[in-house]
Amino acid sequence: MWPANGGSNQTWTVTNLGNNYIYLTNAYSGFAMDAYGGSTSSGAKIDQWPFANTSNQIWKVVSMGNGNYELLNKNSGLALGVPAATSGTGSASLLNGTGLDQETVTGAADQLWSFNN
Repeated sequence: MWPANGGSNQTWTVTNLGNNYIYLTNAYSGFAMDAYGGSTSSGAKIDQWPFANTSNQIWKVVSMGNGNYELLNKNSGLALGVPAATSGTGSASLLNGTGLDQETVTGAADQLWSFNN
């Protein structure tokens, strides 16, 4: 996570695969958003990897209303989210540089995403 700066490293291309499934390609690297190593574990980190059309790189888009969406990894069924802060508060981290992970679906704000043109 990092404050929005308009950089290509913060821009993702959405490719619609049908049936509410997508993959996301980073505009800077050209790599796909990927659940690291094909993990099905909650807490597994999210990385970028060359697109291989594997289920750990495919995400299901679920509308939660008000322009918010859950992104569920096809391989694991877990939600793209912001991990808890290391302070032990149980709340999602707000620190710059925090990496994303996949988590048990809760519908919490740290698992909601929006798309902008």
